[in-house]
Amino acid sequence: MSLIRHLKRLVYGLSEYALSPGSSEEHHHYTPDYDDVRAARTILQSLKLPTELVLDILDRARYWPCAHFVTRNRKSVKSGMNIVSEICFEGPVFPPSVLESFQGEKVKLKEISWYIMSKDQGWTSEGTEGTFQTHSWTDVSILRPLGDSRDPCLSAVELARTFGEVTELMDILSPRGWTMVPHQTDDGLSHTWRLQGNRVAGQNPESYHITWSQDENRVIADDGAGNGKGFIDLIQEGDRVVVWARCQYPGWCCEVHELEMALFYGF
Repeated sequence: MSLIRHLKRLVYGLSEYALSPGSSEEHHHYTPDYDDVRAARTILQSLKLPTELVLDILDRARYWPCAHFVTRNRKSVKSGMNIVSEICFEGPVFPPSVLESFQGEKVKLKEISWYIMSKDQGWTSEGTEGTFQTHSWTDVSILRPLGDSRDPCLSAVELARTFGEVTELMDILSPRGWTMVPHQTDDGLSHTWRLQGNRVAGQNPESYHITWSQDENRVIADDGAGNGKGFIDLIQEGDRVVVWARCQYPGWCCEVHELEMALFYGF
């Protein structure tokens, strides 16, 4: 690929970086593969730029390979007085095919984006219609192998199981050599990060976009979303993520109609 074409792609990436976080163009920006990244690094290094500056330029341009996961399997959970939780997505952070494509080069997770279509039960008696004072939401957890444990091999029955607190999943994970990664919050240790709350009494599924990044200026969170503080810093090779559909109190429901996860990798 010519020098001009690579530079155009880098410039396009930088222009994307300057777009407003909620702009629709960001969902469809050009995504390079590993060969593109290596070629761009070679071009920049040919300009006698130090390696640290080359990597910084690529990061500022968000010139990163990406892996996508999409699920359109509708998940609907209904609660009583206690919290109800069900898994609506589970998958690896560093899929083997992605690691193989990087040919042994050390890789880092730079950014993670979710696009969610979800809603609550469509009514409320609390007078909070249209707000995010909700009892219907999605969370995300990190699963981690202990020692040489591989895929936790959650079965279709386990993935469809209804949990109360998410830590009940540990009863399945622990005998297989896996654990859930905790993090410190104002309320103590937690095994989840808030992903997105559902707008109260929405009649139709609403589209939400959440991006968590190593760069705090790149965090994108719609109303009702969590900021993912500490999430990416805790991610390690071998980790997997679980997205939960959750709700609490009689009459409340969480419906997840579609979920996309995009993982962006840097070096």
